Amino acid sequence: MDNTSTSACNAEENKEKYIVKAVFGAEKTCAVLLILSILVVVGAVFALAYVRFVYFALMCFFAFVIASLGLFVGRGAEKEFIEVSEKFVHGKTIFGSDMYLPSDEITAVGKTAFGGVIVTTSNFRLRGYFVKNRQEILDEIIKIINK
Repeated sequence: MDNTSTSACNAEENKEKYIVKAVFGAEKTCAVLLILSILVVVGAVFALAYVRFVYFALMCFFAFVIASLGLFVGRGAEKEFIEVSEKFVHGKTIFGSDMYLPSDEITAVGKTAFGGVIVTTSNFRLRGYFVKNRQEILDEIIKIINK
């Protein structure tokens, strides 16, 4: 039995109320990536008409990569969450890993790229991206750690 499942059992027994929950907002990022992919396709059509087929194929590939990235970010942001209580931090990552981090084992908390939050213990790391209330989450976790 690993540490996360033991912590999950303890968290379910305690039935703690959450102090703060993260609010995620990747909608703007997804929209920007999809619009960018459409612009690349328009550029690809222009390249096909006036330059060469190779540039058209290359630009269509880039458009596909950008659109895939936008859909990946959007789908992942729907799944992830972070909730903070007095005794633990509960969250789900963008890849679907469900984690309970006991507050007495938290070693570091900080900001990441793309408006994210990271909470680490000696064994695990919980990251959340595109968090709208990032500073509120960080402040509450720091208060809990300092108690």
